[in-house]
Amino acid sequence: MQTQEAIKTYLLKKKSNTKLDIFLFLSEHRFFITTQYLADHFHMSESNFLLYIKELEQDFERLNLTELNFEGIDPAYCYYRLFGRYCNESVSYEILTSLFSCQTNSIISLSQQTNYSASYLYTKMKKINAFLALYGLSVSFSNNGRKSFSGKEVQIQYAALDIYWNIFSSTATDFYDEEPQVVAFMMNTFFKKEVLDRLNSG
Repeated sequence: MQTQEAIKTYLLKKKSNTKLDIFLFLSEHRFFITTQYLADHFHMSESNFLLYIKELEQDFERLNLTELNFEGIDPAYCYYRLFGRYCNESVSYEILTSLFSCQTNSIISLSQQTNYSASYLYTKMKKINAFLALYGLSVSFSNNGRKSFSGKEVQIQYAALDIYWNIFSSTATDFYDEEPQVVAFMMNTFFKKEVLDRLNSG
């Protein structure tokens, strides 16, 4: 399973996935299609479909994108802007990125960082671990609540970088305005050579 599909399957909300699918379908079929046909295609009522379209238009507006009319827009750029936004709004993605943080060393610190109760976080861990298993990783908490990653450090680094890269590399990253030498220095400082080699050959 490719990283982006895995993110959609394990981390994004069902509604976000549906909005992405609707956007992709409309961007690939730029001719007149009745609302009823589209509603049937996505297995929902016409009124529900129109609600999805309204939400997509609002998402476009929040991202300062051109109106949802596909005139003079780059569909791929718009898709990844939406994809990034939906990831940032995803509870599972928020929990996952907090798990990668060095400051998160227990279920209590995870709860403090995300503002979710420990019991709620435990319910989300099954799906998050199913996602991490694709990288050969898993996260568990001991009886006293201490966080434990199973897997090698290089796997953890690769997973963190691969996830971020697949979500944000097609739009803007933290290094968007930096010189190439600065980016190279940062990458080589914080990531092992094996991680960078795997990304370059992937």
